[in-house]
Amino acid sequence: MRSVYDNSALPVVSVITACFNDGKYLPEAVASYERYAPDYCELIIVNDGSTQAKTRRGLRRLAQRGVRVLDLPHGGLSRARNEGIKGARGRFILPLDADNRLGAGYIEQAVAILDAQPEIGVVYSDCREFGIVGQYRPAPEFVLPEMLHHPAIDACAVFRKQLWQDCGGYDERLSAWSDWELWLNAACNGWRFQHLPAALFDYRRRDDSLGATISTDELRATLELLVDKHASLYRENRPDLLDEQGRPTFEWLQQIQPPASRPGRLRRALWRVRQKARRVIFKQS
Repeated sequence: MRSVYDNSALPVVSVITACFNDGKYLPEAVASYERYAPDYCELIIVNDGSTQAKTRRGLRRLAQRGVRVLDLPHGGLSRARNEGIKGARGRFILPLDADNRLGAGYIEQAVAILDAQPEIGVVYSDCREFGIVGQYRPAPEFVLPEMLHHPAIDACAVFRKQLWQDCGGYDERLSAWSDWELWLNAACNGWRFQHLPAALFDYRRRDDSLGATISTDELRATLELLVDKHASLYRENRPDLLDEQGRPTFEWLQQIQPPASRPGRLRRALWRVRQKARRVIFKQS
């Protein structure tokens, strides 16, 4: 059996891990790759201009072990994934976030489906959430009208590199949820999706993740871009999400905005924590 970092054989699957200052989580992601990725995989870690000393040291150590590390100036998650995929040699791509973990059997099951059914472009699964929340999270079936409303399918899916090329890659104008746009783009290009009803990767829930901290302005820009790029899809399938001018409604924005990022919600929560801390200190004095 060859080493997981021996790139002498042409890989079938390229696992792409973008990392921006996630040095405290990255070892778990790499360990899950080493444990569960078949021999026909390659791992590419894209250093998206990390500034933390711990992260930079960890990336250097991984490179010394033979892990392929691509160093870039900071350009955001979408650009980092695109650059990693450009250099990928596998027919299939699996984005594994630096704070998540690969599960047993995911790649093998996805490759079997993709090899047998050329019309399928994306294979995705349920997940186990861990971190601030621990639970099983099932993924929905890919039914296009519902997918237009909310980013319900995670980026950690196995897809054809050809699909990524057909779609022009991840849209680098998006700071978050560029995977949502990629799935819509893939559907527009005729690709089908296959759901694996099992938790085949671990998703870390964090208060400071991109999805949890997206601002109202960023979310509005995301929705406007989705509607602009896929106007006919929205007009024909979800006109209820658009106002009279064909723009995203305020109600749509409110429905999918993470609670922690809604105006005032986080500020009030922090105020309550401070008040509770003051009461505890007063009682102890």
